[in-house]
Amino acid sequence: MAEMLIQTKHYKEAQDLLGEPILGSPDARMLSLLGSIQEGLGNDEEAARLADRALARTPGFAPALNLQGVLAFKRGDRGNAERRFREAAKADPSWGEPVTNLGVLLWAAGEKEKSLDLLEKGFVLSPRTADLAERYHAAAVSSGFHARAEKAFRDAAERHPQNRTIAFLLIDLLISQEKHKEAMVRIEDAMAAFGVDDSFIDAALAVRGKIGPMAIEGGKGRPTLSLCMIVRNEQANLVRCLAGVRDVVDDDRRRHGLDGPDEGSRRHLRGEGLRPSLARRLRRGAERLSRRGLGRLDPGDRCRRNPVVP
Repeated sequence: MAEMLIQTKHYKEAQDLLGEPILGSPDARMLSLLGSIQEGLGNDEEAARLADRALARTPGFAPALNLQGVLAFKRGDRGNAERRFREAAKADPSWGEPVTNLGVLLWAAGEKEKSLDLLEKGFVLSPRTADLAERYHAAAVSSGFHARAEKAFRDAAERHPQNRTIAFLLIDLLISQEKHKEAMVRIEDAMAAFGVDDSFIDAALAVRGKIGPMAIEGGKGRPTLSLCMIVRNEQANLVRCLAGVRDVVDDDRRRHGLDGPDEGSRRHLRGEGLRPSLARRLRRGAERLSRRGLGRLDPGDRCRRNPVVP
């Protein structure tokens, strides 16, 4: 937990968490965590003392070496910082943070090509660390390597589908390359997985506005399906419910209410705006379908919905 708080820069909370009395002598890991907290709080002298203690207990301990590199970089001692980052990366080849820090160091020195390679490697090694993902994304975008970064983020998203930072940065890369259709699908999935806010809704509506409403292939005479959902006090679950019928109801307005950049779309997405009379009509329709024994909908039965106008 303390490591997660440090990664998200909640240093005071991490300090409070580790503030309980420690039984016995702290090990190198604990000393490095305490040192990282002090560095984040701006107490660099105390951080350096804790890093030295960690290395005295466990020589070559990667987090302590990395911390020493960070402190050296802050002092302007580039040569010592680079040595410490390289030592930390060698001590723990599976950890991405010292590799990313080395990449940041080279970026500041103007060695952009080598830096990008290291930033990518750091992200690949530790993709769930938000700071590493954001640094690589920013460097790749500023250098114009959108397609290269897309591949790395796509691979990371496959391995960590519930990671919010990876999902959002991949969406940004797709939008920046005008891959709006795939971006829309991933936006819908992200809304179902992580929830929505006004800024997310605005971004989603902007993408939907670029690609327009979906159209269904097929000729005349195909059966239609009216999708009606009674929201009431379940608006928090609305997006996830709609995501569950994406492969069945093939109409843009079904797609989480993203049918155009207007306030009506936002209200429907939040579960607002159903008149009581409409709710009663929807309930009666649901009861009739239930009496007819409507079975499970198969994704192969793709059809267009008929709009119900309140």
